[in-house]
Amino acid sequence: MGYVARYQRTIGSEADVITLTADTFNDKVKEKDTAWFVQFCVPWCKHCKNLGSLWEDLGKAVEGEDEIEIAQVDCATNKPVCTKVDIHSYPTFKVFYDGEEVAKYKGPRDVESLKTFVLEEAEKAAAKAQLDSDKDILGNTNGSRMAIIPFYNRSRKTMKGTSPVNHQVKRRLITCQIVTLHLGYNAGGNDYDAKRLLDIDIVDVKTA
Repeated sequence: MGYVARYQRTIGSEADVITLTADTFNDKVKEKDTAWFVQFCVPWCKHCKNLGSLWEDLGKAVEGEDEIEIAQVDCATNKPVCTKVDIHSYPTFKVFYDGEEVAKYKGPRDVESLKTFVLEEAEKAAAKAQLDSDKDILGNTNGSRMAIIPFYNRSRKTMKGTSPVNHQVKRRLITCQIVTLHLGYNAGGNDYDAKRLLDIDIVDVKTA
């Protein structure tokens, strides 16, 4: 399928790649808890044409990944959008999360590299958003100490951290008096960033 033809796909379609326009871009990339990996191109650019079906292949590769969308913007017909997000060359690939640009891709142009990049950036952005949310919650606890307790299934062999991207983790925020809580596992894990930044105690509870 040609490059221009691919650009005819719209948000209402079932395509793996969503075409964003000046009318839809802002609202879509502001969708809560969703990472948008957006390709900015123009139909006449030879480098964009040389991508072939790369972006569609990426869309298929991440199909089923929660809260990740693959999109494209035609800067020839949506110049205000591209100007607003500082696009000066084609193709340009950027990740947006909760309406903010969080990363620009400059690596190899192959599906596996692109997929690894967007998964990692989505997880980092989601973790940061959750930390910010936790800080807001902690600001309204009237001085009480906060404990974040992850509940997860012990049958899982590995866990990819405790970020909100991993839906195996269900966190509970409990307001309590200052007490000593014990870390139930790996003292070198991701928990310590939250522990240090938020001044909280963290415990683990393993379920059946």
